Amino acid sequence: MTGQVVDMPGWWHTRWGMSESEMIEALSASKLHKIDREDFGDYYADYLLKDAEHESLKFDVFFQMSRKQDRLSRVVMRHELPLGAPQDTQIKTLFNALVRDFGGPEMLDRPNHYRWTLPSTTVQLHTINLPNSLNLISLIFEPG
Repeated sequence: MTGQVVDMPGWWHTRWGMSESEMIEALSASKLHKIDREDFGDYYADYLLKDAEHESLKFDVFFQMSRKQDRLSRVVMRHELPLGAPQDTQIKTLFNALVRDFGGPEMLDRPNHYRWTLPSTTVQLHTINLPNSLNLISLIFEPG
């Protein structure tokens, strides 16, 4: 298990519970974009990191703030594929990288839905493939 991450108290340079200004400061060297607010139920995102690369895939990274506390509470990385395109290769690549980094996952209720639980952070790998609508691979990081 050498090289596996023992814990991560946030995502990249961020930490859970940061205010918006703290998050902007922590990500100042990145290409953080102010966006029209996106609604995610109990969360909202006003900032996006576009085309962040992970395992040779490009992701849009949404920094989601809790509506109750206005603090960083979740980071969602979305990789969008063309409609109808297979996800198998990308899922296998990401799954293997996450196993390398965090060890074996817990399998969730649907195929290609996995969870890794660390002391401070939970990481989830999800896929959505809705014919004629949406074809996504998501990595979700949130406090553990």
